[in-house]
Amino acid sequence: MPQDITNLTNLAYMDLSHNLLRGYIPYGIKRLHKLERLDLSGNRLEGSIPNEIGQLQSLGLINVSHNNLSGSIPDSLGRLQQLRRIFLHHNRFSGEIPAGLRRCPNLELLDFSQNELRGNIPGDVMASLQNIQFYVNLSWNFLHGPLPGEISKIISAQAIDISGNELEGAIPGVVAGCLALEHLNLSHNAFTGLIPDAISKLQNLESVDLSSNFLSGTIPMSLKQLKALHYINLAFNNLTGVIPEQGLFPNKTVTALLVGNPGLCGPKKYLLPACQKQGSGKHTLLTKVIMSAAGVFAFVL
Repeated sequence: MPQDITNLTNLAYMDLSHNLLRGYIPYGIKRLHKLERLDLSGNRLEGSIPNEIGQLQSLGLINVSHNNLSGSIPDSLGRLQQLRRIFLHHNRFSGEIPAGLRRCPNLELLDFSQNELRGNIPGDVMASLQNIQFYVNLSWNFLHGPLPGEISKIISAQAIDISGNELEGAIPGVVAGCLALEHLNLSHNAFTGLIPDAISKLQNLESVDLSSNFLSGTIPMSLKQLKALHYINLAFNNLTGVIPEQGLFPNKTVTALLVGNPGLCGPKKYLLPACQKQGSGKHTLLTKVIMSAAGVFAFVL
């Protein structure tokens, strides 16, 4: 990447995306005080994002996705009060999610997916994302620990994707606070416990993927109330019991997304084991007792 580009001090928009640029993001980028949009995506850039980027007070968009950038995401991003959209996906960023992001009140979109981020998801950062209008994507990193209850503060986001991490514990019922949510993906983690019944309050929800976790218990019957729902994947968990008979569930497409839950049952036409009729176990036991008694009686005779 040419270093002398930082001499263009009146530049407001820099779009060098989808070229074959190599090298590093120059430290001299701090001189571009009027820069509002920075798009370096789809190149072969290496190294880290310089801390000096925090001096670009007019910056509203950063897109450095699909490069080979590494190192920590600079905490200095928290100085960018005008920052609305940040795309860092498909790189090799490591370390933790920077706490400084909680000082970016105008964020509308955040995508840190497909990196090597570690540590817990900071609750205070989640709480600061109340103005997200589009999506939060933290998928396919190495994040661990619980999903913070502050996720409920993301009340305007259309989509949240935190799949492909190492999150554990229960899915907090307060996720129902994300009232505008249309797409929720928490698959490929280590969540345990029940599917929260509160999800049924997300009336705009169109798709939900909770597959490949360790969720247990029954599928909440209240999920049939989600009128906008057209995709649900609960495969490869430890779910048990009968599938709901109304809503999206009783069709072959959905039941194919319930595989890997040997404790689930339903009609044979949905390729699920038949549900044991209530009381059939007692009836079987009674039959065995009667047959045993009859055998003893016959022996005595």
